Amino acid sequence: MARNATTFQKGVVTNPKGRPPKGQATAEILRAIGDLTYQGTSRTNRERAASVMWEQACAGNLESLKWIVERTEGKVPDTINQNVTGDGSHAVSDAVIQAVLSAYAHRE
Repeated sequence: MARNATTFQKGVVTNPKGRPPKGQATAEILRAIGDLTYQGTSRTNRERAASVMWEQACAGNLESLKWIVERTEGKVPDTINQNVTGDGSHAVSDAVIQAVLSAYAHRE
């Protein structure tokens, strides 16, 4: 198979600024905000956000329901069915692989 255009090249720095300093990464900031108390209640912002998702799911919002199920039960694995004949060896072109990956990326 042809080399992917995004393959790392020796000696080429792809992330010159590196990892953000501790406390400045988006995930860290979101976790810190999530741990704060929600508007004078005893609940955290994380608990409130989860409650809102449940409220939306119960009101019929399927995206909220999907979000909850994926985080509580695990994401349903995607399957690919393929029929192979002969000795099972075959080549898949880069164009076909790219089309499948593109279609998968646009599903979400």
